[in-house]
Amino acid sequence: MKKLFGITLAIMMIASMFAANVSATRDLTYTAPKGTPTIDGKIDDIWDNAEWTNVDLPYAADDDTFGGHALRVKLMWDDTNLYILGEMTCPNVEGDKCITEIYIDELNNKGDGYDVDDTQIGFDQNGVIDSYGTNSRYYDCESAGVITETGYIVESSILFSEIKPAEGTQLGLEFMANIQPDGVFAQAFRWNVDTNAGDPAPWQSTSAWGTLVLGAEPTAAEETTAAAEETTAAVEETTVIAEETTAAAEETTEETTAPQTGDYTAIAAVVAAAALAGVVVATKKHRA
Repeated sequence: MKKLFGITLAIMMIASMFAANVSATRDLTYTAPKGTPTIDGKIDDIWDNAEWTNVDLPYAADDDTFGGHALRVKLMWDDTNLYILGEMTCPNVEGDKCITEIYIDELNNKGDGYDVDDTQIGFDQNGVIDSYGTNSRYYDCESAGVITETGYIVESSILFSEIKPAEGTQLGLEFMANIQPDGVFAQAFRWNVDTNAGDPAPWQSTSAWGTLVLGAEPTAAEETTAAAEETTAAVEETTVIAEETTAAAEETTEETTAPQTGDYTAIAAVVAAAALAGVVVATKKHRA
Protein backbone atom coordinates (compact mmCIF):
# COMPACT_ATOMS: atom_id res chain seq x y z
CA MET A 1 0.00 0.00 0.00
CA LYS A 2 2.81 2.37 0.94
CA LYS A 3 4.59 1.46 -2.29
CA LEU A 4 1.47 2.25 -4.34
CA PHE A 5 1.08 5.57 -2.50
CA GLY A 6 4.70 6.43 -3.27
CA ILE A 7 4.26 5.66 -6.97
CA THR A 8 1.05 7.73 -7.10
CA LEU A 9 2.78 10.66 -5.39
CA ALA A 10 5.67 10.49 -7.85
CA ILE A 11 3.28 10.50 -10.82
CA MET A 12 1.46 13.52 -9.38
CA MET A 13 4.74 15.38 -8.90
CA ILE A 14 5.83 14.66 -12.48
CA ALA A 15 2.42 15.75 -13.78
CA SER A 16 2.60 18.99 -11.80
CA MET A 17 6.09 19.69 -13.16
CA PHE A 18 4.84 19.10 -16.70
CA ALA A 19 1.87 21.40 -16.11
CA ALA A 20 4.24 24.10 -14.89
CA ASN A 21 6.30 23.72 -18.04
CA VAL A 22 3.32 24.31 -20.34
CA SER A 23 2.12 27.41 -18.50
CA ALA A 24 3.24 30.91 -19.36
CA THR A 25 6.99 31.19 -18.96
CA ARG A 26 7.63 34.90 -19.64
CA ASP A 27 4.85 36.66 -17.70
CA LEU A 28 5.16 40.01 -19.50
CA THR A 29 2.99 42.98 -18.53
CA TYR A 30 2.16 46.05 -20.61
CA THR A 31 0.74 49.17 -18.93
CA ALA A 32 -1.32 51.29 -21.32
CA PRO A 33 -1.90 54.97 -20.47
CA LYS A 34 -5.35 56.48 -20.80
CA GLY A 35 -5.91 58.62 -23.87
CA THR A 36 -7.88 58.88 -27.10
CA PRO A 37 -5.84 59.03 -30.31
CA THR A 38 -7.23 59.92 -33.73
CA ILE A 39 -7.54 56.84 -35.93
CA ASP A 40 -5.79 57.93 -39.14
CA GLY A 41 -2.70 55.73 -39.42
CA LYS A 42 -0.43 58.55 -38.27
CA ILE A 43 1.64 58.57 -35.09
CA ASP A 44 0.16 61.60 -33.35
CA ASP A 45 1.85 63.27 -30.36
CA ILE A 46 -0.55 61.59 -27.92
CA TRP A 47 1.17 58.28 -28.65
CA ASP A 48 4.35 59.68 -27.05
CA ASN A 49 2.69 58.87 -23.71
CA ALA A 50 2.77 55.12 -24.50
CA GLU A 51 5.83 52.87 -24.68
CA TRP A 52 6.78 50.64 -27.58
CA THR A 53 6.99 46.93 -26.91
CA ASN A 54 8.64 44.51 -29.34
CA VAL A 55 7.00 41.38 -30.69
CA ASP A 56 10.18 39.42 -31.33
CA LEU A 57 10.03 35.87 -29.92
CA PRO A 58 10.12 33.28 -32.78
CA TYR A 59 7.60 30.47 -32.61
CA ALA A 60 10.46 28.03 -33.26
CA ALA A 61 13.97 27.94 -31.79
CA ASP A 62 15.57 29.84 -34.64
CA ASP A 63 15.96 33.37 -35.91
CA ASP A 64 13.81 35.04 -38.53
CA THR A 65 13.51 32.35 -41.20
CA PHE A 66 12.11 34.94 -43.58
CA GLY A 67 14.46 37.84 -43.00
CA GLY A 68 13.88 41.55 -42.58
CA HIS A 69 10.60 41.46 -40.63
CA ALA A 70 9.82 43.04 -37.27
CA LEU A 71 6.84 44.30 -35.29
CA ARG A 72 6.47 46.72 -32.39
CA VAL A 73 3.25 48.01 -30.84
CA LYS A 74 1.76 50.55 -28.44
CA LEU A 75 -1.58 50.55 -26.61
CA MET A 76 -3.86 53.20 -25.06
CA TRP A 77 -7.40 53.10 -23.72
CA ASP A 78 -10.39 55.23 -22.79
CA ASP A 79 -13.88 54.62 -21.39
CA THR A 80 -15.08 52.81 -24.52
CA ASN A 81 -12.10 51.53 -26.53
CA LEU A 82 -8.70 49.91 -26.46
CA TYR A 83 -6.34 51.47 -29.02
CA ILE A 84 -3.48 49.75 -30.82
CA LEU A 85 -0.66 51.28 -32.85
CA GLY A 86 1.43 48.77 -34.79
CA GLU A 87 4.61 49.42 -36.80
CA MET A 88 5.39 46.49 -39.07
CA THR A 89 8.69 46.14 -40.92
CA CYS A 90 7.97 44.20 -44.10
CA PRO A 91 10.24 44.54 -47.16
CA ASN A 92 7.53 43.43 -49.59
CA VAL A 93 4.23 44.77 -48.30
CA GLU A 94 2.31 44.21 -51.52
CA GLY A 95 3.64 40.70 -52.18
CA ASP A 96 3.82 39.21 -48.68
CA LYS A 97 1.17 38.91 -46.01
CA CYS A 98 2.67 40.62 -42.96
CA ILE A 99 -0.15 40.46 -40.42
CA THR A 100 -0.28 42.22 -37.07
CA GLU A 101 -2.34 40.19 -34.59
CA ILE A 102 -3.67 41.21 -31.18
CA TYR A 103 -5.26 38.81 -28.68
CA ILE A 104 -7.45 40.13 -25.87
CA ASP A 105 -8.90 38.31 -22.86
CA GLU A 106 -11.12 41.00 -21.32
CA LEU A 107 -11.95 39.07 -18.13
CA ASN A 108 -8.36 37.83 -17.78
CA ASN A 109 -9.55 34.33 -16.96
CA LYS A 110 -6.79 32.62 -18.89
CA GLY A 111 -7.35 28.96 -19.68
CA ASP A 112 -7.70 26.39 -22.44
CA GLY A 113 -9.58 27.37 -25.56
CA TYR A 114 -11.50 30.61 -26.04
CA ASP A 115 -14.40 32.09 -24.08
CA VAL A 116 -16.86 34.75 -25.23
CA ASP A 117 -14.61 37.49 -23.83
CA ASP A 118 -11.56 36.30 -25.81
CA THR A 119 -10.72 37.52 -29.30
CA GLN A 120 -8.03 37.34 -31.97
CA ILE A 121 -7.99 40.26 -34.45
CA GLY A 122 -5.71 40.69 -37.47
CA PHE A 123 -4.52 43.83 -39.27
CA ASP A 124 -2.47 44.56 -42.40
CA GLN A 125 -1.47 47.66 -44.36
CA ASN A 126 -5.13 48.33 -45.17
CA GLY A 127 -6.39 48.15 -41.58
CA VAL A 128 -8.49 45.45 -39.90
CA ILE A 129 -8.97 42.15 -41.76
CA ASP A 130 -12.57 40.95 -41.92
CA SER A 131 -13.33 37.61 -40.24
CA TYR A 132 -9.66 36.96 -39.45
CA GLY A 133 -8.87 35.00 -36.28
CA THR A 134 -10.68 33.10 -33.55
CA ASN A 135 -13.74 34.92 -32.17
CA SER A 136 -12.67 37.90 -34.27
CA ARG A 137 -14.39 41.17 -33.36
CA TYR A 138 -13.27 42.99 -36.49
CA TYR A 139 -16.72 44.61 -36.61
CA ASP A 140 -15.91 46.42 -33.34
CA CYS A 141 -12.85 48.08 -34.89
CA GLU A 142 -12.26 51.40 -36.59
CA SER A 143 -8.88 51.22 -38.27
CA ALA A 144 -6.49 52.85 -40.73
CA GLY A 145 -3.31 51.61 -42.40
CA VAL A 146 -0.52 53.59 -44.06
CA ILE A 147 2.29 52.07 -46.16
CA THR A 148 5.76 53.36 -45.21
CA GLU A 149 9.24 53.03 -46.71
CA THR A 150 9.94 50.03 -44.46
CA GLY A 151 6.51 48.41 -44.20
CA TYR A 152 3.32 49.86 -42.76
CA ILE A 153 1.71 51.53 -39.77
CA VAL A 154 -1.71 50.39 -38.55
CA GLU A 155 -3.87 52.15 -35.99
CA SER A 156 -7.18 50.90 -34.63
CA SER A 157 -9.76 51.24 -31.90
CA ILE A 158 -11.27 48.06 -30.42
CA LEU A 159 -14.55 48.42 -28.58
CA PHE A 160 -14.70 46.92 -25.07
CA SER A 161 -17.57 44.44 -24.96
CA GLU A 162 -17.43 42.58 -21.63
CA ILE A 163 -16.06 45.09 -19.11
CA LYS A 164 -16.38 48.65 -17.97
CA PRO A 165 -12.75 49.73 -18.18
CA ALA A 166 -11.15 51.54 -15.26
CA GLU A 167 -7.65 52.40 -14.13
CA GLY A 168 -5.97 49.32 -12.69
CA THR A 169 -8.09 46.81 -14.64
CA GLN A 170 -6.11 43.82 -15.89
CA LEU A 171 -6.77 41.96 -19.14
CA GLY A 172 -5.09 39.05 -20.87
CA LEU A 173 -2.94 40.20 -23.79
CA GLU A 174 -0.87 38.74 -26.60
CA PHE A 175 0.56 39.93 -29.93
CA MET A 176 1.84 38.09 -32.97
CA ALA A 177 3.54 38.99 -36.24
CA ASN A 178 2.35 36.48 -38.82
CA ILE A 179 4.65 36.39 -41.86
CA GLN A 180 3.26 34.70 -44.97
CA PRO A 181 5.28 35.26 -48.17
CA ASP A 182 3.03 34.53 -51.15
CA GLY A 183 0.34 33.43 -48.72
CA VAL A 184 2.42 30.54 -47.30
CA PHE A 185 3.31 30.63 -43.59
CA ALA A 186 7.02 31.22 -42.93
CA GLN A 187 7.41 32.67 -39.44
CA ALA A 188 5.50 33.94 -36.42
CA PHE A 189 6.85 36.21 -33.72
CA ARG A 190 5.11 36.33 -30.34
CA TRP A 191 5.17 38.76 -27.41
CA ASN A 192 4.72 36.60 -24.30
CA VAL A 193 3.89 33.12 -25.58
CA ASP A 194 6.99 30.92 -25.80
CA THR A 195 6.15 27.76 -27.74
CA ASN A 196 9.80 26.67 -27.46
CA ALA A 197 9.24 26.32 -23.72
CA GLY A 198 5.99 24.41 -24.12
CA ASP A 199 3.43 27.25 -24.21
CA PRO A 200 0.42 26.56 -26.43
CA ALA A 201 0.08 28.81 -29.46
CA PRO A 202 -2.02 31.94 -28.76
CA TRP A 203 -4.61 30.99 -31.37
CA GLN A 204 -5.13 27.66 -29.57
CA SER A 205 -5.34 28.76 -25.95
CA THR A 206 -5.33 31.87 -23.76
CA SER A 207 -3.39 30.21 -20.93
CA ALA A 208 0.08 31.58 -21.79
CA TRP A 209 -0.86 35.13 -22.72
CA GLY A 210 0.68 38.11 -20.95
CA THR A 211 -1.12 40.85 -19.04
CA LEU A 212 -2.44 44.29 -19.98
CA VAL A 213 -2.87 46.84 -17.20
CA LEU A 214 -5.03 49.91 -17.85
CA GLY A 215 -2.87 52.72 -16.54
CA ALA A 216 -3.47 56.32 -15.50
CA GLU A 217 -4.05 59.28 -17.76
CA PRO A 218 -0.78 61.24 -18.06
CA THR A 219 -0.70 64.58 -16.25
CA ALA A 220 -0.02 67.82 -18.08
CA ALA A 221 3.46 67.90 -16.55
CA GLU A 222 4.26 64.42 -17.87
CA GLU A 223 3.02 65.34 -21.33
CA THR A 224 5.08 68.53 -21.24
CA THR A 225 8.17 66.55 -20.22
CA ALA A 226 7.65 64.07 -23.06
CA ALA A 227 7.24 66.94 -25.54
CA ALA A 228 10.33 68.69 -24.15
CA GLU A 229 12.42 65.53 -24.49
CA GLU A 230 11.29 65.15 -28.09
CA THR A 231 12.11 68.82 -28.78
CA THR A 232 15.53 68.45 -27.16
CA ALA A 233 16.30 65.44 -29.34
CA ALA A 234 15.29 67.42 -32.44
CA VAL A 235 17.45 70.38 -31.37
CA GLU A 236 20.43 68.11 -30.76
CA GLU A 237 20.01 66.57 -34.19
CA THR A 238 19.78 70.05 -35.76
CA THR A 239 22.92 71.13 -33.87
CA VAL A 240 24.86 68.16 -35.18
CA ILE A 241 23.78 68.97 -38.74
CA ALA A 242 24.74 72.65 -38.24
CA GLU A 243 28.18 71.68 -36.89
CA GLU A 244 28.77 69.38 -39.85
CA THR A 245 27.70 72.15 -42.25
CA THR A 246 30.03 74.67 -40.55
CA ALA A 247 32.96 72.25 -40.72
CA ALA A 248 32.32 71.65 -44.40
CA ALA A 249 32.15 75.41 -45.06
CA GLU A 250 35.43 76.01 -43.21
CA GLU A 251 37.12 73.27 -45.19
CA THR A 252 35.84 74.80 -48.44
CA THR A 253 37.11 78.24 -47.38
CA GLU A 254 40.57 76.88 -46.58
CA GLU A 255 40.76 75.21 -49.97
CA THR A 256 39.64 78.42 -51.73
CA THR A 257 42.02 80.82 -49.95
CA ALA A 258 45.14 78.64 -49.78
CA PRO A 259 47.93 79.74 -52.20
CA GLN A 260 48.26 77.49 -55.23
CA THR A 261 51.41 76.49 -57.17
CA GLY A 262 50.48 78.86 -59.98
CA ASP A 263 50.22 81.75 -57.49
CA TYR A 264 53.76 81.14 -56.21
CA THR A 265 55.07 81.01 -59.82
CA ALA A 266 53.47 84.35 -60.68
CA ILE A 267 54.87 86.00 -57.55
CA ALA A 268 58.36 84.68 -58.34
CA ALA A 269 58.14 86.01 -61.89
CA VAL A 270 57.18 89.49 -60.68
CA VAL A 271 60.05 89.52 -58.17
CA ALA A 272 62.52 88.38 -60.86
CA ALA A 273 61.34 91.04 -63.32
CA ALA A 274 61.67 93.75 -60.70
CA ALA A 275 65.18 92.62 -59.83
CA LEU A 276 66.17 92.56 -63.52
CA ALA A 277 64.82 96.05 -64.02
CA GLY A 278 66.93 97.22 -61.10
CA VAL A 279 70.05 95.74 -62.62
CA VAL A 280 69.40 97.42 -65.98
CA VAL A 281 68.88 100.83 -64.35
CA ALA A 282 72.04 100.46 -62.29
CA THR A 283 74.04 99.53 -65.41
CA LYS A 284 72.80 102.57 -67.33
CA LYS A 285 73.71 104.87 -64.44
CA HIS A 286 77.17 103.35 -64.24
CA ARG A 287 77.74 103.85 -67.98
CA ALA A 288 76.55 107.43 -67.77
